[in-house]
Amino acid sequence: MNRSVKQVGNSHWTYLATLRLAMGAPLAALVALPALHLAPMSSAAAETADERLVEEILVTARHREQGVQDVGVSVKAFSQDDIDQLGITDLNGLTRLTPSLNIQERGPNRNEMNIRGVTNFLVTQDLVPSSRPVGIYLDDTPVNTLGGAQFDIRYFDLQRIEILRGPQGTLFGEGSSAGAVRYFTEDPSLTELEGRIEIEHATAGQGGSDVSAKAAVSIPLVQDRLGVRLTGGRFAVPGYLDVIDGDHDVNDLEATMFRAVVIAEPNDQLSARFMIQHDDSKVGSLGLYTGEPGDRKTNLPQSDDEIDDEALVTNLKIDWSVGPFVATSVTSYFDRDRQRAVYDQIYSAVGSLASIPFFGFKDNSFIKDQITYEQFSQ
Repeated sequence: MNRSVKQVGNSHWTYLATLRLAMGAPLAALVALPALHLAPMSSAAAETADERLVEEILVTARHREQGVQDVGVSVKAFSQDDIDQLGITDLNGLTRLTPSLNIQERGPNRNEMNIRGVTNFLVTQDLVPSSRPVGIYLDDTPVNTLGGAQFDIRYFDLQRIEILRGPQGTLFGEGSSAGAVRYFTEDPSLTELEGRIEIEHATAGQGGSDVSAKAAVSIPLVQDRLGVRLTGGRFAVPGYLDVIDGDHDVNDLEATMFRAVVIAEPNDQLSARFMIQHDDSKVGSLGLYTGEPGDRKTNLPQSDDEIDDEALVTNLKIDWSVGPFVATSVTSYFDRDRQRAVYDQIYSAVGSLASIPFFGFKDNSFIKDQITYEQFSQ
């Protein structure tokens, strides 16, 4: 398996290795493919994409498994193979391949999605705690927040992504007036020991460079009955903004993520799936260009911003088959703590009036705040 990635103006290479080992059997396959991709899709990947046109992607847009062609709503779905072959590594890649899905790009953990143009007014996103028009779900756990700082999902070891366009209030509540974006993490295998490793190096034009390393392993604990999948890694995005007479490449991102998924099927009537994920990211400056872009200089202060964003997501899904009926219970918990010490350009501008005692602002002012968000649903 290899991944096609295209980044205009940046160099980017990915090393991806996959391993599968059936229980009680010799090594089945080991693939390790380093590659430098300069086009969105190789010819071999294109042939594979053509073959996938006849395959059916199962979705749960109506809370039951259906073929994507059988769902009575506008759905765009990406399988794990699609994510790998098309090089979908972040929300930007997802929007490029999904008609009617757009983002207001405001930096890591602050991007705002809108579908078919339905969005919130930009100012209210940060100042007024209002519900979002697009519901975001990770394994049936809603991870929306009321402010304009939506939680980023890590695009690694995902089973599929579903984008539901149009109002979804019947099944997903009032926070999905424009639609819903649903991410599903990969299931553990109950029969095979398997895993994948991904090492990624990226440079931001003439800016910095950084390396991401991610891994996942699936372990069957009891044949056909119990299995666990462990996923984790370091996700890094290099910066490219330099502060005048100060730090370099300040708008970088470093995040660590760990996830565990356990599936138990004690009998043919009962199945349970538990997922827990912890994500901790440190975001550099969110500053914008204010001068000549070629100089890559900004009017930021001489030190980096400090933005620490920590999130915990848990989900327990239980299915119980009783004759022709299936009873499903979904319990989820989402906790997010976001602390910021950021340079505020508005305060700095007002600081030019510091000679007037009433204002009392100083140049290069920092704003410190903390947002704690906790949500339980059943």
